[in-house]
Amino acid sequence: MKKIIILVILSVAVSAWGDEPLQEHIEVVDRLFTTEPNSKNILVLDRRQIEQYHALSVAALLNQLPALTVARRGAHDSSFDLSMRGSHFEQIQVLLNGIPFNNPQTGHFNTDFPFDLQDVERIEIVRGGNSTGFGAGAFAGVINFVLKPKSGIRLGITAGENDYRSLYVAAGHETGRFSLSASLHRHSTDGFYPGRESERTQASLLLNYRKNGFYSELQGGWLDKSFGADGFYAPYPSWEHVRNGYYSLRLGNSGTAWQYQVYQSFVQHDDYFLLDRYRPTWYVGDHVTKQILAGFFVKTTAGSWTIRAGADTQLENMKSRSMGQHDRQRGSLHTELEWTVSGVGTRSARFGFDAGVRADFVSRNSPALTWRVGTFHWLNPALQLKGGYGVSLRYPSFTELYYRDPGNFGDPSLHPEWSRNAEISLTTFSVTRAISWSGDVTFFYRRQLQTIDWVRMAAGLPWQAVNIATNDIAGCETVQRWQIGKTAISAGVEWLWVIDDRTRFQSKYSLRFPDRRYSFSLQQPLLRWLTCGVEYQYKHIYRTSASGHFCDAVLTAPFGKWRISLRAENLFDTRIEEIPGVKISGRWIYLSLTI
Repeated sequence: MKKIIILVILSVAVSAWGDEPLQEHIEVVDRLFTTEPNSKNILVLDRRQIEQYHALSVAALLNQLPALTVARRGAHDSSFDLSMRGSHFEQIQVLLNGIPFNNPQTGHFNTDFPFDLQDVERIEIVRGGNSTGFGAGAFAGVINFVLKPKSGIRLGITAGENDYRSLYVAAGHETGRFSLSASLHRHSTDGFYPGRESERTQASLLLNYRKNGFYSELQGGWLDKSFGADGFYAPYPSWEHVRNGYYSLRLGNSGTAWQYQVYQSFVQHDDYFLLDRYRPTWYVGDHVTKQILAGFFVKTTAGSWTIRAGADTQLENMKSRSMGQHDRQRGSLHTELEWTVSGVGTRSARFGFDAGVRADFVSRNSPALTWRVGTFHWLNPALQLKGGYGVSLRYPSFTELYYRDPGNFGDPSLHPEWSRNAEISLTTFSVTRAISWSGDVTFFYRRQLQTIDWVRMAAGLPWQAVNIATNDIAGCETVQRWQIGKTAISAGVEWLWVIDDRTRFQSKYSLRFPDRRYSFSLQQPLLRWLTCGVEYQYKHIYRTSASGHFCDAVLTAPFGKWRISLRAENLFDTRIEEIPGVKISGRWIYLSLTI
């Protein structure tokens, strides 16, 4: 720990500074892709695009995006995992307003969000591993939720099958340099299957202050949820109760040639788990995880050069009835350099490259170095070529190290997992008075070393956490979006291949992902007072016979400040296991009223 503190203090004295939060430098003009001069593969949804989906939850929205894979256990946000490009849920870095949110106990808790979908202003997705810019958890990709205060009062009520009930209330006010908003969301359901009931309460608070380029932002949130977890982690009628408290503070200056930001966050996550709810004393998991993060960055631009540098430190602590007490200290130094060549025409930056390096220091582990280089080139004002190569890593979670129950065995000797990521993409933009179009085609290769997975040699045996020597994945993906007046169309295709797969074991996560996925989304006004939205998706799970067609549909009728929506999810009533032993919910219908 002393070495980490000394290194962080030295970094403050010399350069001291961290990669700026993603949201501070992204330009979006009703398209999916940013035109910022860098080589990162970034996909963006603004508030208007989010609302076009008329989704009831974060999980429902993300499930429709071609760039992400959502593996669902329970209904809505009760329990779901995020992955990208054939990764598993532990390998995605989740950010809230640019600050890391990943839970050190297990990646299953990375989606225990202390906010509601209505609180989200923008969603930013970085496809591909990038530990250098976004932290050691960005093994295969990054998703950032940008939350900002909203003015006015909003009320939403939803009811549906399986005794689904939801109430959302939000209020906000802006005066001068201050803006403040708060929200409360409560929902409950009996669940589509027996033993899958859930209750969820979320509360959030956002406070902003801005003056002459200086800004300060305070964000707080609370989540309380309980749900039937029948078969979620093992073939038992389990039950789980989670509480998650969060706050973050950011101070900075974005209005001068020199930019800086100081940030700090705290998360406490309480998890109470019964492996068998009918035998509550047989196995009880009672875990309390706390993490404190602090860091800062400085950015400066001189001519064609831009430099970002920074440092952060994090303390992680877990007290568990079943896993014991464990502490882990983490720190990092990171810097990134960008160089652009200006040109004439509609794009000022015609060509450039960026490079970054990051050093991670984790207690009881050797220092680790990751890096990335990339380049971009505007072939013409509407066509951009990008490419990059880098090394990323992820440290094992406390669950992978120490967890033990009758169906799962962790391993305290696990090593960090590494990935080498190479990709090339071609992105196009076209904006006229009537049509806005953006799209890309990307080819990538991820070399994976010491991948951490839960495996077993045959059905019925316990799952064991192990390091897999190699597990390479290659893929091709394309995402397209058209905005034609009030009509919005999105489409995506993803093909993945596992290279040199010689495994003879059953994989719980690393080798269970959609290797073929097609998606299509349409939001179309039917009448002056009626809008129709349709989302279609086909997916096939690698090394299994599980595949299916999924279709959601919504009819929305606005009447002044009122809006009525009728939504049907999984119209084809397709039921597959995205996670072994856990079937997703079938057809479900809801009616919503929003004021």
